[in-house]
Amino acid sequence: MAAEKVEQGKRTIAELVRAYKDKLLLIVFYARWCKPCTKLLNLELPTVAQEATDETAICPVDVQESGNYYDSRKFKAEKVPVTLFFRRGEEVSRISGLAKAQTILSRIKGYTQKFETE
Repeated sequence: MAAEKVEQGKRTIAELVRAYKDKLLLIVFYARWCKPCTKLLNLELPTVAQEATDETAICPVDVQESGNYYDSRKFKAEKVPVTLFFRRGEEVSRISGLAKAQTILSRIKGYTQKFETE
């Protein structure tokens, strides 16, 4: 089992949230120049992706790409990195700043267990 890695492509955040409403979707807002973002993307997220269940999807979103800056502001993700957790199309949690893989996995576990009981 592993989380699905999602490419944003030309989709907006709202389109991604709708497309992955049957999974726990993590949107990770980052910037290439940001050192904590680089650590999150290169060190922590690969572990998360490997250890999370297949009921999880992870999508990194570069705030410097066209349209993403405005989407990040719309979701009040002004300072990067920010990890947003969406379940059934609604934001259920967020982590601002660099988070360790175990912290993210703990939140994922809590939300994916709720999927099983509902």
